[in-house]
Amino acid sequence: MNTNATITTVLIVGYIIGIILLALALEIRAKRKQANRTATEYATAKGKLGLFTTFGLMVGNIIGGAYMVGNVSAVYEHGISWLWTYYAYWIGWTAIILLIPFYRAAAYKYGAASLGEVFKVFFSPRIQFCVSLMILLAFIGGLAAGVNVLVGILSPLLGLSKVTVTIIAIVLFTGIALLGGMEGIARVNLVHTIVMVISFVTILICCLSALDGGYGKVVDTLDPSVFSLFHGDRSMGYIVGTLLVQPFVCLVSAFSVVGTMGAKSTKVARNAQIMLSVWVAVFFISLIIIATCGMYLWPELEPASAWYSIAAKFGPVVAALASCGVLASSLSTYPGMIMMISSNLVNEIFPVVAKREIDEKKKLTVVRIGIVVSGICFNLLGLLSSDLVSIITNAYTVWASCGICLVLFLIWKRPSEKCMFAGMITGFIICVIWVAASFAMEGDLFGIPISYAAGIGTVVALVLSTLLTTKPGPSENYVKYKQAKTEMKAAIAAGETE
Repeated sequence: MNTNATITTVLIVGYIIGIILLALALEIRAKRKQANRTATEYATAKGKLGLFTTFGLMVGNIIGGAYMVGNVSAVYEHGISWLWTYYAYWIGWTAIILLIPFYRAAAYKYGAASLGEVFKVFFSPRIQFCVSLMILLAFIGGLAAGVNVLVGILSPLLGLSKVTVTIIAIVLFTGIALLGGMEGIARVNLVHTIVMVISFVTILICCLSALDGGYGKVVDTLDPSVFSLFHGDRSMGYIVGTLLVQPFVCLVSAFSVVGTMGAKSTKVARNAQIMLSVWVAVFFISLIIIATCGMYLWPELEPASAWYSIAAKFGPVVAALASCGVLASSLSTYPGMIMMISSNLVNEIFPVVAKREIDEKKKLTVVRIGIVVSGICFNLLGLLSSDLVSIITNAYTVWASCGICLVLFLIWKRPSEKCMFAGMITGFIICVIWVAASFAMEGDLFGIPISYAAGIGTVVALVLSTLLTTKPGPSENYVKYKQAKTEMKAAIAAGETE
């Protein structure tokens, strides 16, 4: 084993062991402090997170390993126009600041602790069920992508088969999800976030230091199409469709909402979301600079491995940090997804299907069993496909219909519960059909991107049902939300605890 591989192996193995020990320590601490914690407290960290733990939970659960590897690869091969999905996500991550009062009002007035519960208290159990299915579908795709990322890191490094590394990934993701609950995941994610920052900032500094004429030389030398946002490898049709639909994915991002609900106050949630927006902008700009510097300095590199290859040019330590950064982003994202899947199945989907609740004393045990089952079953799907960007993009688009309905509800005020359900279920069905077709046909159904199909279908269904079935003026559901928001604002003004 060469020096590069040795240092990388030592750092990765040491990092994994350190994270496991930290998660174990947090679980022991949690049991001592919260001997009688409920399944909801375990799965959502309801009202317990400070500014930095809220921020860490949000960062860790939106920045997966595929973002580092995939985005550098995409810029290297296609230019910055290829990242329009992520630019749209950034718009959504920023815009969610405006929706924090909506989510916090549900938590204050009705004790909601998850995205599904918010839609249950303001609308109905069937909409809660629909939203929970959207979360499930999206996170199944996310887990499949996560396994691929970790397999790509560890398999060649350790000389192990993909199946063996997949088993290691399942044990890691599931083990971290089990230890400490969502609050523990949030605290561990702070460490992951620090490692991610060290990783991409170190590589960024190395790349800029290697330039002989500053970054301006890169801009002047590379083909102008590399830096073109609107005339690169993405068509204007794709860009427009992405901007019109993908931001809505983030407005109902399950983990942003969990962070919002888990935060100790509305102010903490808002400040953490502002920090997240700034952090994401710095993250993506840094990746673009790294990729374009690599194109200038080493145009012969293979795009698919550009993240690692660029880092390796600066020695074994930087190469090891590149792998640790991807590992950190993977370990911060996918345990939380497993937790969310189990929590949704136990707390939101099962009660609607079975028409009964699980006994509260047993619920925590059932949630943990669900973590193990979900961690095994859904991670194994990662062996079926290696198209990371498509898996994540298509799977998360299913949330867009939910986000579109919510925004129209808050702006128009008129849509009722029935209209919201019509819009969401239409978008959900379209997304399922398009995702299935994309794998079967290796292309978009009828040549129409999933964002267009889901967005148009959702808007048409909600608008038509509203016009045909409701009277002008705020719906009962909107009045219910406004009352909760008014009471929360009054409580905050009076200095009461939310």
